[in-house]
Amino acid sequence: PVLNIFWTIFCAIVSVLSWILFPSVFGSGFGESYKILWILSSSSVCAFPVLMGLATLSNAHSKTTISMYASIGAALTNVLLNYTLIPKFGVLGCAWATVGSAFVHLSLFYFQLRRRTILDRSWLLMSVLASLFGSILLSVTSNIAVATAGLLCVATIIVLFHFESLDYTYKIVRGRLAAAKWPQ
Repeated sequence: PVLNIFWTIFCAIVSVLSWILFPSVFGSGFGESYKILWILSSSSVCAFPVLMGLATLSNAHSKTTISMYASIGAALTNVLLNYTLIPKFGVLGCAWATVGSAFVHLSLFYFQLRRRTILDRSWLLMSVLASLFGSILLSVTSNIAVATAGLLCVATIIVLFHFESLDYTYKIVRGRLAAAKWPQ
């Protein structure tokens, strides 16, 4: 979850940079494309835990059916949401359908691993809320400053709520760095 919070902030920085760079590099016709990138970065935040650990964990325990069920659930969600959202919202609806399917994929992985007692209870699902909240704010207000502020506020609240996990991660990283013998 700690890495997911950092990934959320990194994706927000890239999205803000795209707001600045896309119009100057690609022309004024791409001025609104930062919204799509910001929303799709939320799907990246939802996919990150699956790609960086949950899929590997299920395969290591020979529970490969978890991947199958999660992928089927995500695919069905994506088709249903695309069918529902694209006619009303166009490309933004497609982006939101991708976010919805990525969240379903993450949730199915998480709950199946928990059900099989392979994964302990954690704040993994909570760690994606900041990115989702920022994307919702951007979709509603079309204001990147409001979306960024909302994302950072929610991320800060989540980190403060789970500060012991952040502190534990810091101690692990610091311990590994201290134990490493760097060449002189």
